[in-house]
Amino acid sequence: MARLGLGRRRPPAGDYLDEDAAADADPVVPDGPMRMRGREPMYGFATAAVLAAGGIANLLDTTGAGAPPHPVLWPTYAGFVLAAGLVASIRLRNRLLSPFVAIFAAFFLTLERGPNSLSYPHIVVLVVAVGFAVALTMRQRREQRALTPARQPGSRRRGNQPAEDERS
Repeated sequence: MARLGLGRRRPPAGDYLDEDAAADADPVVPDGPMRMRGREPMYGFATAAVLAAGGIANLLDTTGAGAPPHPVLWPTYAGFVLAAGLVASIRLRNRLLSPFVAIFAAFFLTLERGPNSLSYPHIVVLVVAVGFAVALTMRQRREQRALTPARQPGSRRRGNQPAEDERS
């Protein structure tokens, strides 16, 4: 059976001492606060599914109250491309790239005015994309702060004041 490349391959059993660490190793994004962990990729795939559903709703519902006489569909197609780009950026497990792609996809999907019946789906698309971006950014910030050394309460120098050991 042909492999589609959607899952990560595990190395052979004897090649690594810690198989879980080897399976999580990714040459594209090194370990650190920039790498997605845990359920973050699942949240990203769910966000991409919501973006795709919003795009499908834009394509299917083009008539009704508040609809323009000639709908412009290129922003919806750009949103579909960016939703696929979100899936690709999640495969790279990059916490910086994925939120930007999700927000841009939501922007393009809600750019053109549609019928009044699409106002709530557009709000859902925007809230889900921004929520995904905020969640990833906050987790990245928390891990980045954990990596920086803790400062002592009185060790902060202000302006051009010399350090305590430099004062005479």
